Amino acid sequence: MDLESSEPPLLPNADVARTWRLTKGTICERAFEVTANALKMCGTSGALMDNEIGRSLRDAAMGLVQAFPAERGKLDVAKQITSGQGWAGMTAGVPKKD
Repeated sequence: MDLESSEPPLLPNADVARTWRLTKGTICERAFEVTANALKMCGTSGALMDNEIGRSLRDAAMGLVQAFPAERGKLDVAKQITSGQGWAGMTAGVPKKD
């Protein structure tokens, strides 16, 4: 919250959005792993789709993966970095060859 609401701003809005996209993707990815492990811990009978536990864990896992996959966040950040900068945005930070 401090990052978004501090006066004066700690980071430009573009940097805050970029950080949030990466973070949101990572959180969803880890939450999916937790849900998948919980489904595995239910065993064979708990993982069936005809009971409440198996169905709810499956739905949670699929919702997390489809809502915001980590790859999408990485692609959005790459697009933000390179948009409007042309070739310079892709080569920023790359040392020039002598």
